[in-house]
Amino acid sequence: MATISKRASGWFVQIRRKGYEPEYKTLPTKDAAVRWARERESIIDRGDQPVSRRDMKGTTLGDLVCRYMKEVTPKKQSAETERLRLSKMLKAPLGTISLANLSAAPVAAYRDARAREVKLGTVAREMSLLGSGPIDVRGSI
Repeated sequence: MATISKRASGWFVQIRRKGYEPEYKTLPTKDAAVRWARERESIIDRGDQPVSRRDMKGTTLGDLVCRYMKEVTPKKQSAETERLRLSKMLKAPLGTISLANLSAAPVAAYRDARAREVKLGTVAREMSLLGSGPIDVRGSI
């Protein structure tokens, strides 16, 4: 259960669950604080809460793509094609972003930059690799 308390700067929310890192946030209204707490707790209850944020800060999207290329891609029939597409992503700035800082904005920027270089079908194939592979970004774009 979240703890919500009034502060001078707004409503302070504290969520502490065994096995998870504590989360804290200050929101302007009590309703917003309650909504945020419910949302975060439901994510934890569903098991969608990611590994600790400390681990996420130390891992980049490029690290995940490399691991995926080593462990999953070789088992596929289209391994060589997939390896080439993933290698292209690794060279982009997108691969250097830590998982803790990954959001829809850098993925969309990569998508838009690639759309200026290659056909849209190629971009769609690359985005589908992210959606079904190392990290699912389909819901965030």
